Amino acid sequence: MIRNVRHYFYRIRSLPPGKVIRIILDRFRNKIHRYWDRFWMRVKREEISNERLIKAMIKTRATLGKIEDVFDYFRKREEPRCFIDFVRKEEIVRALKTDYPEVVRSFISEADRICDGVFSVMGSGDKKLQPMDWHFDFKSGYRWNPKTYYKDIEYPGKACEGVDIKIPWEISRFNYLTRLGQAYWLTGDEKYGRKFVYLISDWIVNNPVKQGLNWSSTIEVGIRVANWITGWEFFKDSPAIAPEFMVKFIKSLLGHGRFIKSNLEYTEGLTSNHYISNMAGLFYLGLFLPEFEEAKGWLNFSKRELEKEIEKQVYSDGVDFEASTCYHRFVLELFFYPALLARLNRIDFSPDYLAQLKKMFDFTLYGLKPDGRMPQLGDNDSGRLHKFEAGTREVLDMKYLLSLGAIFFREPKYKLREFGFSPEMLWIFGPEGLREWRKMREGTVAGLKSKSFSDAGIYIMREGSNYLIVSSGPNGQNGNGGHSHNDKLSFEGFIDGEQVFIDPGTYVYTSFPNWRDKFRSARFHNTVMIDEKEQNRFLTLFSMMEEAKPKVIKWETSDSFDIFTAEHYGYARLSDKLIHQRTIKFHKKDFRWEFEDKVYNLKNRFSDKHLIQWSLILHPDIEIEESNTLRTKKEKKIKIIFENRIEINQEDAWYSPEYGVKIPSKRFTWGLLTDKPISFRWIIQYGKAGEED
Repeated sequence: MIRNVRHYFYRIRSLPPGKVIRIILDRFRNKIHRYWDRFWMRVKREEISNERLIKAMIKTRATLGKIEDVFDYFRKREEPRCFIDFVRKEEIVRALKTDYPEVVRSFISEADRICDGVFSVMGSGDKKLQPMDWHFDFKSGYRWNPKTYYKDIEYPGKACEGVDIKIPWEISRFNYLTRLGQAYWLTGDEKYGRKFVYLISDWIVNNPVKQGLNWSSTIEVGIRVANWITGWEFFKDSPAIAPEFMVKFIKSLLGHGRFIKSNLEYTEGLTSNHYISNMAGLFYLGLFLPEFEEAKGWLNFSKRELEKEIEKQVYSDGVDFEASTCYHRFVLELFFYPALLARLNRIDFSPDYLAQLKKMFDFTLYGLKPDGRMPQLGDNDSGRLHKFEAGTREVLDMKYLLSLGAIFFREPKYKLREFGFSPEMLWIFGPEGLREWRKMREGTVAGLKSKSFSDAGIYIMREGSNYLIVSSGPNGQNGNGGHSHNDKLSFEGFIDGEQVFIDPGTYVYTSFPNWRDKFRSARFHNTVMIDEKEQNRFLTLFSMMEEAKPKVIKWETSDSFDIFTAEHYGYARLSDKLIHQRTIKFHKKDFRWEFEDKVYNLKNRFSDKHLIQWSLILHPDIEIEESNTLRTKKEKKIKIIFENRIEINQEDAWYSPEYGVKIPSKRFTWGLLTDKPISFRWIIQYGKAGEED
């Protein structure tokens, strides 16, 4: 509660009085509406009758005499088109079975587990969830009341630590429907169709509109309908799809659309991935329900808003503005799939929209490590719109994005020999997509050069299989910092083909508040912490003060070396107004990274002593051989050399490569207590240089 009050006053402190008054009045009006809506729900629940459903279908009203006709109509219509193209079914199945038999087996195996009620949700491992309980966090054993008015849903709080609302939310996103559909096409077994019908029917019965946690956040509603619509495309000819289900399904889609439109996650000062998800869901609904008068408005509105939001939420350098590489992936998917659907249905997104979308793929190209994994800057909640790949792929493995971009834009630079073709593209683009990809010339990871993304404050040094990414950007979300970490001047290092120095990730959000703060703290990143203070003070679990405000002083890149120098001012609030400046020099031919950390102030003298502490977090595969020598999984040595004599400590650490998972690791720490400005140099030496005594 105290944190929320601090957040509120911090955010409105610089607003003009008129805007503050409007915000207060809006909150008051929303509260009145909330009480009225809750009361009206208890008095009369408004259901969509069969008669009203047919009446709402303006395009087909004259041809549909009875409700059973809805079933035949939706089964037989040829438009709108989806990227899951029923017409190409046999060709897609043949290509997959011929070229990717192991992937086919994986699809079927996963679908069989779903039919048996076995799900793996956000790092849980396989869990038997049968019968389904859509309001239950099976990890903690906590259950939300399914009859609670949706705006009254709350996080349980400290009394129920460990309870995670994201578990039932993730299950209700229905990403797994594609797996059932893939197995159905590959085998023809009707058990997958029956499971599809059961899951959606059971969800509708147990989640009336505006009741329960699955309506409490509109982002979930938007993602759910996108997956329902995509899943349906696999089962259009299944005998399991009965008229009764079809009517129930269409009614629920219509209810979802009306709910999204009246519960948009929009505020004048800040929109985020939530609002984009609302728009993506409305776009799917507007496109796939053209028979309904409302749908045309949804389609036009969502397209217009997506075009606005890609300009607002994506920097001019192509990076999502939330200071998170994993949210960049999520937002890229949210912008991409509507663009793909639009192209298939002769709808034109603006050239500016497509150009900005292409820039997002550009960042992905340079941002991926040489093994195709995305470094973790900021939060990682494992969020996706669709999941077409086999489940063995790691959350951080994002090579598939380059296949998407290569085929959609017909852009050869996204085709890298080492990454290859992602088989799930066959579901999205069909065999002609594979043929298009094969015709493109290919590049190599070694051909990628160092690159800066200055708006986002992300700087990437690379040479062959060596890679380092530095975080030196704003907190994101226009200063809110909802998915940002205190990682200013921190880095991830990938050396000679192996992950060595890592950002530890996120682990969880609300279920363990203390762990949430630890994983986004300066101490949990490869940077400097002064007097055990944060670079930016936390306001809530999803906001922080914008105090660090990094500034890049120098960025220079050549064939022989890269140089990066930047500083931040998060410790200028201390009595001596301290500044942390870091210089990194990458010697590309000599297998060496040089670091110089300066802590100083403009007076060039301190009035007090200050504790300067460093952290260097290691990937779990890295072993500490000696006090300053590391050994990689491939038995290669890496040395850390300090210019001054210093005591190095080895401590336990954690690594979270996906939401809900934390793996033990190690880290080096060292510190200095000083009453004067310092300049401290240290070197990471590897390859031939690292082998030298």
